[in-house]
Amino acid sequence: LSRSVTKVRRRRKPADVSRNQPLGEGMMNIKELYKEKKAIFRGIITSFSLIIVSFFYLPLANAIPIFFILILSLCEVAFLLACIIYFILNYRRKRVSALILLVISIGTLLILYITPISTYWSDVNFAMLLNKRKEVIADIEQGKLGTGAQEEVIKLPAKYRGTSKDGIIKIQRNQDHLLVTFDTYKTWIDNFEGFVYCSTGKEPSVELLFYKGAAVIFTRKRENWFLFEHI
Repeated sequence: LSRSVTKVRRRRKPADVSRNQPLGEGMMNIKELYKEKKAIFRGIITSFSLIIVSFFYLPLANAIPIFFILILSLCEVAFLLACIIYFILNYRRKRVSALILLVISIGTLLILYITPISTYWSDVNFAMLLNKRKEVIADIEQGKLGTGAQEEVIKLPAKYRGTSKDGIIKIQRNQDHLLVTFDTYKTWIDNFEGFVYCSTGKEPSVELLFYKGAAVIFTRKRENWFLFEHI
């Protein structure tokens, strides 16, 4: 009986040792898996945050100083570089998570630079404020706004302030046409965008509205209304 007990004990010892080794390896695998999932989760959150902030780019750029735009651009570059560095350093050990992060970074940049986010906001702005801008034009034609000078810049009444950035519009008149410019986006680094009303319905001349040689494109939105963008 004592011999059989000894044999059983001897048989159980190796079994206990063999169980300890996979348990340690399993814990290490769980830790590595947790780190990989954490890196992927951070990449997804960062990507989502950049897309959301970029989606509200124009409204925020009008409300926040130009440094916001520079910080956003730096964040986009930093995110891409971080994913590339992570991919290079961890491709052999963490191939799956490294590839996923690289795909996330490339997909984020494609969404940011291919999707016409700014066009969306221009369309929303134009549709929401078109009637108020028409009221401004009617007041100008009736002599209620402006002095009647050939060229002037006026500050709009409070009820029309939202139709143009800073509540200021530019009016140009002659015998043939009336031009009214509503700026919607402008920065000190010479980027601007807005809408112009042209009484003739023809696309206005760039030199007539802006300085000579300005790289401005016009897009017809409605009859007599054009979107202008400095490119």
